[in-house]
This record gives sequence, structure tokens and C-alpha cells, in this order.
Amino acid sequence: MQAFAGGAVLTMLGSAMTPEAFELGRRPAGLTTSLGFAVALAATAAG
Repeated sequence: MQAFAGGAVLTMLGSAMTPEAFELGRRPAGLTTSLGFAVALAATAAG
């Protein structure tokens, strides 16, 4: 269930917030989103 909720949050970020961030920040916007997901995944797996 948590994976489904996490996917929904990432989809919301991708459709609502990322286009504006990409317009302003270009390449670092997508990289930052992916890095944030990876950090959250690592924190969940670690503890």
C-alpha cells in the first residue's frame, strides 16, 4: 500500500510541480526530484 501511495505522490509531483520547476531550473529540477526519491527510499530501507 505504501508503494502505491508513494507512486501517487511522485505522479502528482511530476504532473503539477515539475513542469514549472523545469521551466525555471532546467536540468537540476529532474535530478533533484530523482535524488529526493532515492534518499527517501534509502531512509525507508535503513530504518
